[in-house]
Amino acid sequence: MTALARHLQMRGHEVVFLYSSGAAGLPFIPDEEVERVISERSAEISKKQGEETLKLTTSLLMSQSESMIKSLPTIVQSNQIDALIINYLNYYVELAAIQLDIPYIHVYAGMHFDFSGHTPLMFYGWPHETNAAALARNQDGVAKFIQMRHEAGGGIRALADAAGLKIDWDNPCATLSPLGVDFPGP
Repeated sequence: MTALARHLQMRGHEVVFLYSSGAAGLPFIPDEEVERVISERSAEISKKQGEETLKLTTSLLMSQSESMIKSLPTIVQSNQIDALIINYLNYYVELAAIQLDIPYIHVYAGMHFDFSGHTPLMFYGWPHETNAAALARNQDGVAKFIQMRHEAGGGIRALADAAGLKIDWDNPCATLSPLGVDFPGP
């Protein structure tokens, strides 16, 4: 993310990291509530294994996203932010951008989340296979992961409903940014 930020700076854009103090010398705006959520849940997650870890991590990420969605309107307006680059793991944070009617894109430096099930989701550790049994296994894993996000996302759904946003919660890609977005020079 810092490499992308530096490239945007090179193109004449002002860049600031939100919710992070680890911005490698770039400007940042921390948020104590988001940091508190992470701090409180990290110790609990470190004691778990397997699917329980995935469930708790998903819950943590959804709680973090909920805090970000709540605080983003104030941060965006008070700092005159006119676009967002969102880490894909900040599930549904784009809802704040949609509500604020500002452009956003998603960036993810990790492995792609294949919600079709043709390849296993990265956290399952299953081998890539192309037979019918593997496809069914992968699709079952996707369904479990989507259910975990759904179970942990009640607060986010309530925020979206309150903002009048109509989201297809069964589609994990419903709010993702379109491909091929470019930020023109200032």
